[in-house]
Amino acid sequence: MENMKYLVVDDEKLILNDEVRMLENILGDDSEILTADNTDDAIRLAREEQPYVAFLDVNMPGMDGFELSEVIASKSPKTNIVIVTGHGEQYGHEASVNQNVSSILLKPVTKLELQDAMLRLKNPRI
Repeated sequence: MENMKYLVVDDEKLILNDEVRMLENILGDDSEILTADNTDDAIRLAREEQPYVAFLDVNMPGMDGFELSEVIASKSPKTNIVIVTGHGEQYGHEASVNQNVSSILLKPVTKLELQDAMLRLKNPRI
């Protein structure tokens, strides 16, 4: 079986690195974690790599995480989307009605929350 690819997108390098470390800890060695600190790279990686899950920050320059989720869904329809934000109440409704989003996580994300999000993916691969 090929290793799963995961995409983490955040314009804040420290948060991006923290999320990558947690994912590495959860997923182990059979997964590839791709990173992007801007929406252009995120779209390119989603199109080229077709990741299993994309973790998207909401507040980024250019387009927000919800807009980015729509673009990624059009380029990589089987990619699961998990929104990561520091502003939960503000985006809770949008996440609940967005058909592309499996779950929304509040920063700072914990390992347990990340594991829980992985269990609630809309397009799980068995």
